[in-house]
Amino acid sequence: MLCGDKYDNSHTFFSYIKILLCAIKTHRNMAYNFKNLSISKISVIGAGQIGPDIALHFAKSLSPFGVNVIVVDISPLALEKAKEKAHKKIAKGVETGAFKPEQAEKIKNALIFSADYE
Repeated sequence: MLCGDKYDNSHTFFSYIKILLCAIKTHRNMAYNFKNLSISKISVIGAGQIGPDIALHFAKSLSPFGVNVIVVDISPLALEKAKEKAHKKIAKGVETGAFKPEQAEKIKNALIFSADYE
């Protein structure tokens, strides 16, 4: 059993992400060292419909550990819209009490929007 769910034995990207997020929630000290990997940033490629939501999910989970989440896209307009969308959702989270203003600031600071793939 892993975080209350049956362990998915497949080796897909999403199963590894699920394991990583579960480990972070269960063992707060694993954010930088997971399966012998040091994690300091995560990139989300694409600032379209779901890219900002994926980035926001990672930023909420990993910002307490100083991990940056970079949203990369070739379109400056898409990046601007993605940033607005993420910041709007963060503000709504503070408004509804989902997280505290200090936590919201950490999440905002963890999100980086860039057209640079390096």
